Amino acid sequence: MIFFVALFDLTIFYINKIALSTVIKVKLNCLLYLIIIKSPLRKMMSFWSEAFSARLTKTSEILPKFDSTSE
Repeated sequence: MIFFVALFDLTIFYINKIALSTVIKVKLNCLLYLIIIKSPLRKMMSFWSEAFSARLTKTSEILPKFDSTSE
């Protein structure tokens, strides 16, 4: 997942660096976002984010809760 996010960020970076016109930059960035939103990559990224948040929730339930006011 990190690889795909990094690839997405690099693509946006190079689009912004290469495109001279602001209108072209906006159109290319919007097109790229639409491709990512409609693609299976979005489903895979949401799966990994749900799995990661579930893991964090499980970890926070296992770890003891510390209250800084009751020392």
